[in-house]
Amino acid sequence: MQKSWMKYKKSRKTKVKQKLKQMAKEAKEAEELSKTIKEKKRPCNENDLQAMIQKRNAGRLDDLISNLESKYVKKGKKRSEPDDAEFERIQAKLKKRK
Repeated sequence: MQKSWMKYKKSRKTKVKQKLKQMAKEAKEAEELSKTIKEKKRPCNENDLQAMIQKRNAGRLDDLISNLESKYVKKGKKRSEPDDAEFERIQAKLKKRK
């Protein structure tokens, strides 16, 4: 039991050191990635920022209009329109009534 306990203590110390080293490496990589992401998202000047805002607002307006159209535009016709021959026949029938 003594030998296995000593072996565990020794291996545990090395495993903890390895894990801490790995975590530090991952933290450094994450910090570098976050810096690059922040640099990419940051607009270079006011014109870029203004263009981004206008693009976003235009997209929002298009979405608003399409949502309103889908809500309030009449649904499709329930029956199909008559072809020319049938239309003429109906017109002639109506003229006879007058």
